[in-house]
Amino acid sequence: MFALVLGTIYVARAIIIIFAFSILFAYLINPVVRFLQRHSLFFKNLKGPHVVEAYLVFLVLAALVAHGLAPDIHKHSSRLLIEIPALADRVSTGEIASDLGRSLGWTDAQAVQVKTFLQGHRSNIESFVETTEGFASTAVGGLLVIPILAIFFLSDVLFSGKTTTRRCAPWLLS
Repeated sequence: MFALVLGTIYVARAIIIIFAFSILFAYLINPVVRFLQRHSLFFKNLKGPHVVEAYLVFLVLAALVAHGLAPDIHKHSSRLLIEIPALADRVSTGEIASDLGRSLGWTDAQAVQVKTFLQGHRSNIESFVETTEGFASTAVGGLLVIPILAIFFLSDVLFSGKTTTRRCAPWLLS
């Protein structure tokens, strides 16, 4: 029985993680939502519009911080996405070792040694690239789903009423 429960949790781990981050996100933006709800001219009885408003403010702040830390990233992001497969192929075949050797002043023996190491671990590098690609798609999906679930958690649409919310997630109540 215990193994069955652990197996189910293992299989559903991505969904469980998304729900956990949704609850965490709802918990983090709940004070902002309550502030907006108290000081709103419209929709005082509804949390949904204020959750969306808080989420949009969060997105704008995240974009401003990202732009402040790396202002030119949006200019080179498309080129980077196109070059990632070629770079991964150069790493897995070991071709990158000679380029690194020239730029870092390695001897030919050191460059050959690194190239041999990379070629010997080619299968590991390729499986890492595949795993990273799968994680990236899951992360992008999670970034879209987590705020939507947080909106449901905060607006009590998912729960049947305040009694259920009080039992399951009492910190979400105003």
